[in-house]
Amino acid sequence: MIPDFIQQKLNDRKKNNRFRILPELSFAKEKDFCSNDYFSLAIQNHPLDFFLQKELPQGSGGSRLISGNHPILNEVEKQVEKMAASQNQKALYFSSGYMANLGLLSAIGQKQITLFFDADIHASLKDGIRLSHANRIRFKHNDLNHLEHLLKKSKAREKFVVIESVYSMDGSLAPLEITFLCEKYHAYLIVDEAHGFGVFGQKGAGRFANENVFARILTFGKAAGCSGACVVASDTVIDYCINFARSFIYTTAPSPLLSSILLYNLIQLEQHAETWQNHLNKKVRLFQKNLYGNVKNLSPILGFVIPTENKVKEVANILQEKGFGIIPIVAPTVKAGQERLRISLHLHNPDEVILSLSHFLKHLSHLDAVIEQKNMQYDSNR
Repeated sequence: MIPDFIQQKLNDRKKNNRFRILPELSFAKEKDFCSNDYFSLAIQNHPLDFFLQKELPQGSGGSRLISGNHPILNEVEKQVEKMAASQNQKALYFSSGYMANLGLLSAIGQKQITLFFDADIHASLKDGIRLSHANRIRFKHNDLNHLEHLLKKSKAREKFVVIESVYSMDGSLAPLEITFLCEKYHAYLIVDEAHGFGVFGQKGAGRFANENVFARILTFGKAAGCSGACVVASDTVIDYCINFARSFIYTTAPSPLLSSILLYNLIQLEQHAETWQNHLNKKVRLFQKNLYGNVKNLSPILGFVIPTENKVKEVANILQEKGFGIIPIVAPTVKAGQERLRISLHLHNPDEVILSLSHFLKHLSHLDAVIEQKNMQYDSNR
């Protein structure tokens, strides 16, 4: 027996054309425009000697507070601190960015505080906020005037502001001036650097590495080409997470073997960040100039909005038929009417392929004609 509501919710998803299935993707790496592997580290061939000489176990065997605190995990934290932490900061290694966001925000969110969060933050941040006991107030995306209005009238004992440095669905950048606003109203700033770490900053440290920030979350499933995440904050905040972040305390520690791959990638990233950033920036400029005639920003993410589920899925299907690895993003991941193609650029995208994709998107009216022709063929076959 299955409760009726489960089947009903699935039926509603199908009726609204929002039913999710796991995609079967088959595209050449050169035409990958959907992964977050910005520096192509996830698809590189690693030197086996680097890992075999360490004789690492494949599993950790328990949480980090019991049997899972393998020395290689501490090496990862030390490497992150070397790359991205200020003098008085430490790093704490979680199994994923989702777990890091969940653990930090649910632990910080006590009843006496108010969390102000950007409307477009990632689902993991929103879930962490929901799990907390804090009051929560949403402000308009990247709207400092709206945030200031809310901070000014707040009577909360403690105020926290939660943002992303690079927003994952459209590539927009959080204004660095938000740090001054937080200082003015005595609010603590928490920044998710999932898409900023590696891509921005000296040694790939991220966009807010040199700003006055309460805590940053650096995720390793994007530019670092692996998995996991670190919360970077003061000694006291790290101690607090070790004691109160439930997604850290009550979960199996990251695999030592996988952590060694991450460590190798982080070392490579530290050494080559500037060169890789410059190469990626050239590809971003090439794509945006050919598509828009100018450069909006240097984020490798672009959200190409095509309203309505049916339309964006049809366009994605046509591009997939041409070999492009592109996935449509629909509600509830984005708001209804804001459906889009989320396009990510990488070092492994050749310039000619980038130009080819921008050409198809630039001439979307041609794709509209193809869609209309397909629909006419479908109607005639009914």
